[in-house]
Amino acid sequence: MIFRKKTLDSQDCALLYLSLPYLLFFWGWLWLPYALLATVALLIGLASAILGGRSEAREDGSRAWGSWRRVLFVAVIALVWVALSGIGGLGFQNPDYPKHNAVLKDLIEKDWPVLYGEGGGARALVYYIAYYLPAAGVGKLLGWKAANACLFVWSTLGVFLFLLSLGKLIRRPIWLLVPAFILLSGLDYVGFLLFLGRSVDGTTHLEWWMRLDELKEPTRVWQYSSNTTLLFWVPQMCIGGWLLTTSLLSETLVAKSSRNLIFLMALSVLWSPFLTIGLIPFVVASLFQNRMKSLVSLQNLIAAPVLLLLAFFFYRTRSGYENWTWIWEVDHLQKFWTSYLLFLMLEFGAYAFFLKQRIAGIEPDTRPWFWTAVASLAFFPLYSSGGSNDFAMRVAIVPLLVFWIFALETLLSWEHPTQRLTARILALLLAIGAFTPLTEISRALWYESSGIPDYEKVQSVEDLSLSVQYLGRSEDFFFRTLSRDAN
Repeated sequence: MIFRKKTLDSQDCALLYLSLPYLLFFWGWLWLPYALLATVALLIGLASAILGGRSEAREDGSRAWGSWRRVLFVAVIALVWVALSGIGGLGFQNPDYPKHNAVLKDLIEKDWPVLYGEGGGARALVYYIAYYLPAAGVGKLLGWKAANACLFVWSTLGVFLFLLSLGKLIRRPIWLLVPAFILLSGLDYVGFLLFLGRSVDGTTHLEWWMRLDELKEPTRVWQYSSNTTLLFWVPQMCIGGWLLTTSLLSETLVAKSSRNLIFLMALSVLWSPFLTIGLIPFVVASLFQNRMKSLVSLQNLIAAPVLLLLAFFFYRTRSGYENWTWIWEVDHLQKFWTSYLLFLMLEFGAYAFFLKQRIAGIEPDTRPWFWTAVASLAFFPLYSSGGSNDFAMRVAIVPLLVFWIFALETLLSWEHPTQRLTARILALLLAIGAFTPLTEISRALWYESSGIPDYEKVQSVEDLSLSVQYLGRSEDFFFRTLSRDAN
């Protein structure tokens, strides 16, 4: 039977969540005929992905979501975690928020597509805008405060769906799993003491601990952010990245199918091309593992190419601020191998050393995912782009989540004595690593809530010091031919 379920499960809702910004993008950025064609292609892909999948849920949907206590627990945790993050102005907003608020403000205030200036010299907003679009749409109708409230609800919904999906992948008590995930991090505190040699207070941002060569201050060369750091600083990337990764894992390891693989990769691009790059090794591994089973599907052959082409032409307009280069070509990194290896060891290598014993005993189908994550995390720091090396930081969102899933599975497994010993060592390391997310949470509690930013005081993207990161050329093919303004 092709369609057996009467209730959407969390994976179906994740697909809808990831797709909604695309529909807004089509009708806000594209000429009407192109918007209509793209919408039809996406809806065909969504219908095929949702209706064509095998479901293990009972017809009443109870197994799809779990007990009401489980759902309520996850909902409360998601609500509190997002409230502390600063999203929507409920909690303290970290220094990245002027950029987030600027993007949201311009998406509300200006016509879509967002342009700065007039004529051939105009610049366009070309950024990872999927996260902001639902709230911006509400803001156009109801104003700035409503947009911030919508952003909070939208983010909470995304985190809620992700945590439920995580619970389906790791079948351990949800009341242990979710808090453990929130506290996962590399050993930043150790790196901070080793490289900077100074004490920290309860609100210190520990992620930038690397110091190289003669430099006395931490350099923005490498960072693998903790899960809480990601939510508190870059929700526009991490929420979509988490949902995409759990969907990909579920597709490969649970459904053992390739029917959504290319579609999921295509859905990632408007959320962030960095996520797309991070997904590629796992998509390739999945294709080999399942021998491309069910790869021929409407979502892969119709929806995915349309999404990828539109995203390609959209991002191709970027003004090219990034300096894409190998990391050792950066001037002050000519001798960096010792620091590089120490970075790997403190961020994930120490955990991997104790996890490998556990990995040797798991199902062969699952093992390649762990080693793909390790290889990706080791390779990505070798390439650099952007002033703070956004490439390594943000491409790593996908492999880090896969790696942490294996760590959680081992940490919460107590069946055999060897597993108990490994779990205890991991627990000790993770307790040290938890300093990073705890300082992020402490900062949110210590400092006064930012409140909803004053609309009049929020900068426009074109006034930001890093505005070049957000701008594209309005004279390029996308805006000359495909956009609504051009026609």
